[in-house]
Amino acid sequence: YMDYSYNVECVQSGFQSPPFAAAGGYMSVYLANLDGVYGFCTPLSSPSGMTRITMDNDFIGYAPNDDPDGDALGAAKVTAAHEFKHSTQYAGSYWSEDGWVEVDAVWTEEFVYPATNDYHNYLPYNSPISHPALALDHGSTESGTYEDCVWQIYMSDRFGSHQIITDLWNYRKTHRTEPMMDSYEYILGQYGLTLREAW
Repeated sequence: YMDYSYNVECVQSGFQSPPFAAAGGYMSVYLANLDGVYGFCTPLSSPSGMTRITMDNDFIGYAPNDDPDGDALGAAKVTAAHEFKHSTQYAGSYWSEDGWVEVDAVWTEEFVYPATNDYHNYLPYNSPISHPALALDHGSTESGTYEDCVWQIYMSDRFGSHQIITDLWNYRKTHRTEPMMDSYEYILGQYGLTLREAW
């Protein structure tokens, strides 16, 4: 699932690849009993921009999903896509986006494994679907989170391609201090929409 995620995210779609060559050609991925945590990504001190990933070892007892291979394998698939996307984000912009990295990583779950639909479990919690009057940046928190993945799903669906999301994350490499809402505004402008019109 990690190899497939890398192929879809970096080789086919152009997201920033982690610095494999500087790390001996590999990325460390650990399996552990995480007791309800799907996985996490940890920055490494060397080489610069590299991370390691830890994933649950059995994915038993998690929320159901629609994956044709069953809930456990579905959870493993989307976790691989999600955590690997965090690795690409860190390699490109060093996680300068606060909670927006979760918006993007959950979007990636749907992009890489569209049959799984694990993100549906987040939609009841302050998402644009369940709470359409809530601001995208949640007002005072000024950040998106897991359930806001539908925003990037809308963006890629609206333009019929992941390319707008690839463009966004390539832009973030050189605009790390810019507020994320301004980055969305800029990228949408390149595609002929204002942020307000898109929202």
